[in-house]
Amino acid sequence: MLVCQKPLAAGGGTPAVPGDKGDRTADRVLGQGSLTSGAGCNQYNGIPARSAQSLCGPSDVALDLDGALWVVDASNHRLLRHGQPLSGDDTADTVIGPPEFTTSGTRCPDVLRSASGFCFPDAIACDPAGNLWTSEAGGNRVLRFDTN
Repeated sequence: MLVCQKPLAAGGGTPAVPGDKGDRTADRVLGQGSLTSGAGCNQYNGIPARSAQSLCGPSDVALDLDGALWVVDASNHRLLRHGQPLSGDDTADTVIGPPEFTTSGTRCPDVLRSASGFCFPDAIACDPAGNLWTSEAGGNRVLRFDTN
């Protein structure tokens, strides 16, 4: 996932200068070790493993009331929260779905769904009350999480 800090600001921008007004060149990346590293699923700095820094099939993002960035990591069947998305820290600080960052949150094989896992979450939104909503394509449902 690419982060452009000020792409719509007035000014011509200087490519590759993070935060330069009007620069439409990506300044940072989430899910990969660098802007030029391989684009493999769960490949962070060339290490093939699910982690708090890797992504596999991100499908949507949302900002919550605190300015945290939530990412739907669809193929890992999880939601990730980045508390300070523009600080340079690319490590998620919260995961919803699996019990921790290194396992899958899949509940696709389960006949009965639960609130503790997903089967391909695909969209996310935050409402004015601070609740987090996600749709789950593989489970044919919409879930709400109270974040307050």
